Amino acid sequence: MLALTQYDEQRFVKQMLKYGADGYILKSAGKHEILKAISSVKNGHVCLTQEAEAKAEGLRTAEEPDHLFPHLSDREKEIIKLLCHEYNTKQIAEAVHLSAHTIESHRSNIFKKVGVTNVAGLVRWAVNNGLD
Repeated sequence: MLALTQYDEQRFVKQMLKYGADGYILKSAGKHEILKAISSVKNGHVCLTQEAEAKAEGLRTAEEPDHLFPHLSDREKEIIKLLCHEYNTKQIAEAVHLSAHTIESHRSNIFKKVGVTNVAGLVRWAVNNGLD
């Protein structure tokens, strides 16, 4: 689901992501940005416009993620952050000097731990929990 709205307030961004939106785009966005968002969401990615992403930045809690998510290893948190920055498995493997197979194992474990089934769900979870 892609939310196309005039509301750019942080609380609206947070609510839409919480209730399952895969994207949040403002009506003031240009045609190219809207088409890119539609394509991105259609392909299973989470898409936030620059304005919405700036609002999502403020969703962070004051508490450090290490205290909020002790069940995630440091490596898993690193992989989540890279996935949120649109790295694919091969790029993550190169960045952290591990095999693609090991990255896939980490992804599978992460999905189970946070209760999601795909990268779009993981990115939504990370944004909602300040771990992106």
